[in-house]
Parts: sequence; structure tokens; C-alpha cells
Amino acid sequence: MSEPEITVEVVYAEPRRTVSRILHLAAGTTVAEALGQVRESEAFAGVDCSRVGVFGEACSGSRVLRHRDRLEIYRPLVTDAKTARRRRALSQPGKKPQSRPGN
Repeated sequence: MSEPEITVEVVYAEPRRTVSRILHLAAGTTVAEALGQVRESEAFAGVDCSRVGVFGEACSGSRVLRHRDRLEIYRPLVTDAKTARRRRALSQPGKKPQSRPGN
């Protein structure tokens, strides 16, 4: 009898491209083992796999994957969201920075 198999989608997104790959893995495969397989793929060459998650929840390489999980590879943030929002607001004509009480 063969080992039970799970199907997992591995995704990585950049501003102008998204890479997705479906993997058929043995039950009990960890995140680290799945990443080892996609690193061999040319589509994932050079991708930093140090920050990952499953369905938007950060996890470690030791997490065991389940059937139909979506393993997401996160890219580093260029700017944090609060700073980016502040810059956009200041770039709009007629807008002045607002100070909050107590700041």
C-alpha cells in the first residue's frame, strides 16, 4: 500500500508577478521539506524563503502541512504600512499633517 498523499499550493507574489506551484507530498511533510522542493524550481530561484505562512498565519519550518494548505512565501517589506500611509497623505495637495492630542 502506498503512503497517503496531500496536495499543497506554494505561492510567492511580487508587484508584477505571482508564482504558484502545486505539490503532491507525502502525509507528514513539513514546511521546510516542501520549501526544499520548490527551491529546486527555476520559478522560485532567488526567492528568500525565510518568512512563510499558511493561509496568512506565519509559521516555522517544522509545521506539518495538511491536505489543501496554501503555503505562502512572504517577501520583505520595503516600507511599513504606517509610514507609507503617512507619505501618501502628505503628498495630496492641500493636506497638512495633523497632530493628535497627546503626541
